[in-house]
Amino acid sequence: DLEDELCKYMPEFTDMKVKDSNGNVYPAKNKIKIKHLFTMSAGFHYDVNCESIKEAYRQTNGRCQTREVMKYLAKEYLEFEPGEKWRYSLAHDVLAALVEVLTGKTFGEYVKENIFTPLEMNESYYHNEDVIEKVAENRWFNAKNADAKILVTTSFAEYTKLNETKPEG
Repeated sequence: DLEDELCKYMPEFTDMKVKDSNGNVYPAKNKIKIKHLFTMSAGFHYDVNCESIKEAYRQTNGRCQTREVMKYLAKEYLEFEPGEKWRYSLAHDVLAALVEVLTGKTFGEYVKENIFTPLEMNESYYHNEDVIEKVAENRWFNAKNADAKILVTTSFAEYTKLNETKPEG
């Protein structure tokens, strides 16, 4: 049910706190509901370099599986009361983790089995490095290159190596 509280399925989101624009921290009055994840109104931020995600990276040796990362993200303050505003955020990442909890599958497996395969979307993938490696020649944007140069590479591994960004710390 879209009205269900997220913490019913992911207990780490039970006692959320809000940090207002003045820096005041207080317990959230509203619980995050599943509908808030869909509407980007859960109160989350979009900072993938926040301290909790850096900690997840360190603690998981860079694996950062979707479900595991949410346990770290739940330690972050919300930016506003759930349901009272909307803002682009990591809400859809939390939604992907919820799919994992409800189905017992990784989000990638779920998407493949329930969307890509039934629709015969054979050239669509959810971060599948094995398939990407088979592509003969790809153009990848090198985000670290100040002049926004486009690279021509032959593998995802080469792209990843060139664009590797690890959290500081």
